[in-house]
Amino acid sequence: MNASTKPQEKLWNYQFIYFLFLKVFSISSITISNSILPLYIVDYYHGSSSQVGVISSLVILTALVFRPFTGYLVDRWGRKKALMISFFLMSLLHFSVLIPMRIEGLGIIRFLLGFPYSLFTTATSTVSADILPEEHRSYGFGVISIITMLSGVVLAPNLGFILLGNGNFNLIFIISGISALLTILLVLRMPYEDIQNPEAKFSFNTTFEPNASFI
Repeated sequence: MNASTKPQEKLWNYQFIYFLFLKVFSISSITISNSILPLYIVDYYHGSSSQVGVISSLVILTALVFRPFTGYLVDRWGRKKALMISFFLMSLLHFSVLIPMRIEGLGIIRFLLGFPYSLFTTATSTVSADILPEEHRSYGFGVISIITMLSGVVLAPNLGFILLGNGNFNLIFIISGISALLTILLVLRMPYEDIQNPEAKFSFNTTFEPNASFI
């Protein structure tokens, strides 16, 4: 059978739909607390606009720092294990916000949150590349991007403000922590044969292009 007559693998199968559901649930558990964070800093800590900006952006900044290392960890641990570790750490850090602390403590938590967030984004991107049929890869990535945007920009923020009500910030962080734990169960049941390389070794030469120039 030549390539023109070879039957194409379906994109919309159980594995792909399950992954989309996992993506929506996981993104929502993260961004539901991110959406109300500026209000939390202003109302609870009486923070300034600069403090809101710095603390809110710490996750993204540290995620970029950790990103080269999380790619290696995903390969060594496997996609599922990396996802479970990331959501366990996220849950722990979300619950940590409930502990009375100074605004500097909140900044440290947001800084540490960058590592599991980077591990999560790296692992989910790798899983999506693994499960998408080659002939539907562009379309599949497009669907995943749209689902991610809708859940992270529309669904979770609106849900966060609805649940916030009269300023019950603790409820939001509790829901985020519990959602992260529930996501671990979803990862365990994900219909996906994990890929891992326990012998993988980290190398700066394979992580960074030595001949790259920065302009």
